[in-house]
Amino acid sequence: MTTEPARSELAELCAGFEMQVANSIAERMLNFHRASDALSDPGKSLPEMQRRLSRSIQFLAQQRNQCTLVGRLSDEIISEILGYCMAAAYAEMIPCFSHKNDFSFPAAFSTCARWRQIAMQTPSLWYKIVIPCHPELLSLFEARSGNFPLDVTVINSCTKSDPSSLNILGDTLRRLVPRISHLFLNWEEHDHGPTSFLADHLGSREFQSLKSLHINDCHQAKKPIGLILNMPKLQFFEYHGDPINMPRLQLRHLLHLHLQWTCMGPDDILKFLSLFPLLQKCFLLNTEVSTTPSIAGQLIVPLPRLETFYALTMRPSDVDHLFRHLHVPPSASLSFSINKDDANTTQLCDLLGPLISSFAKSSILKPDATSSVTYRFESKSSPTLSIHHEAPSSTKVPLKLMSFPKLAEYPNYLSHLHLNVHCLPSLRDLIRILSSWSGLIKIKVRTQPNEFERFLDAFEEAPLTLCPRLRFLDCQDTSFSSARMLSFLAFRVSRGFPLARLYMTPGFSDHAFIAPGTEIRVASAEDG
Repeated sequence: MTTEPARSELAELCAGFEMQVANSIAERMLNFHRASDALSDPGKSLPEMQRRLSRSIQFLAQQRNQCTLVGRLSDEIISEILGYCMAAAYAEMIPCFSHKNDFSFPAAFSTCARWRQIAMQTPSLWYKIVIPCHPELLSLFEARSGNFPLDVTVINSCTKSDPSSLNILGDTLRRLVPRISHLFLNWEEHDHGPTSFLADHLGSREFQSLKSLHINDCHQAKKPIGLILNMPKLQFFEYHGDPINMPRLQLRHLLHLHLQWTCMGPDDILKFLSLFPLLQKCFLLNTEVSTTPSIAGQLIVPLPRLETFYALTMRPSDVDHLFRHLHVPPSASLSFSINKDDANTTQLCDLLGPLISSFAKSSILKPDATSSVTYRFESKSSPTLSIHHEAPSSTKVPLKLMSFPKLAEYPNYLSHLHLNVHCLPSLRDLIRILSSWSGLIKIKVRTQPNEFERFLDAFEEAPLTLCPRLRFLDCQDTSFSSARMLSFLAFRVSRGFPLARLYMTPGFSDHAFIAPGTEIRVASAEDG
């Protein structure tokens, strides 16, 4: 980029230009009668000169823009900025796609000629299309998106089951099918559901580029359609609606599955999951708890690449059945939500007790007096299991922790315990559970000060030494008396089982202290 000329140079340049124009006009006026060229007429040549000067002034303005901070931005950065502007305005643009006159682009697109040109030549700004769409807008987005994969949303709110309107939707969608990478069908209550729409207007047509399909089906009619979607590259499928209206899938390469508004029993879930052996993430939300009993002897369903599985609104027996019949890698995480109406604390013990021997780490999370409790169990050789015990939204009675004495009856190999609870069990129950879980090496406790003091009392008042292998106590974010902690540490030393390390949060003890033989870590620490 050339340097900007100095003011003296500009003044000299302009003065010379003005002098040349004046001399030229004077000469033409003197020799006007001898001129044969029409442009020799000053009255005709001056307007042309004015137009040329206007273009020069515009050119100078563009050059000035290049000297500003914004003008120095690269095309790539400008394209990125325009992308954020387009994304922010997209929600407001959705209802305007069908009305050309109401449609407007983000103001940043008109910042200057350069920005406008970059916007028109950046395909990634034009890949999102909403149907129904005005034909001119559709052609514009198609052309400017180039070969960029399309993200298409189909909304039926304005069709009102009108056959001609549905035909237009179908024709437009069929035209775009080869380029669609993500398809969202947002279907309001209608005589024809989205599955019926796909069957009528696309049939077995192949969506050769589709990777993500999201169907929001709010229509209530129960009309099963035997449509098998031809989507060979589909990896993500999300369906909100009655499962009886869901299109059939034969997609052994599906990676992510999200189903909502279902009512599936454990055998239904296992049968469904068996269709997707490469599944990595799965989310199932039952709006109602299935009362269908599970069948004994159900085949094991292997999901060797599963990372996360989350099922809401299940019964304890369903959770047990799924956990025992899903063959997943140890790195996987299985989470289940159980409603209070469908399980009491005794039933939870009956579920978790027999399973506890498969795990090395146990966490019980109820950080305040809220109505939910999470029980999590981890191991290097088994998938992580999380149980969320939820209270119905209509009740204000908080849930109680499951019975510790009953849980203590089951054999276990636990080495780590994490208690993040508002209120700990009674002294007697604490002694009983810590006596049963004698192999604990590390305990992490986060609770109220008086609750934590009762936790320490349990160790000192038990007839036998509790947790003789205990080496690490983590009480971060828990306030305590330094004198009480020193007394507890001295007690462990006197019994011949000193702690190796104590984790605490700065300022949560009333006084700084030193405990001979025990390392004090005043910092965050991951469970070891």
